[in-house]
Amino acid sequence: MTEKDHEEFIQKLNEEVELFEENRVLRGYNISVLDNWGTKVKKHSITEDEKEAYIKDFGYKMITDDEFYEWWMHIHHLKTSPLYKIQN
Repeated sequence: MTEKDHEEFIQKLNEEVELFEENRVLRGYNISVLDNWGTKVKKHSITEDEKEAYIKDFGYKMITDDEFYEWWMHIHHLKTSPLYKIQN
């Protein structure tokens, strides 16, 4: 897949996949992000405040899983994953 093809694929995904879906069970939203290869869509649960922050930072653009993780860590003022501290 060429870079141009990949950009077209991402643009098509942004048009076809709903970025935010309400999650009534967790009282927030499921957000769609791309896997790190940029070929599949993954979901993460976020709060209303996180949704607003995401729109402020990225608009309605779908980002990768790694970008989402780094952004999430940044807005929560965390330097490393809590799981990393437990594992190491």
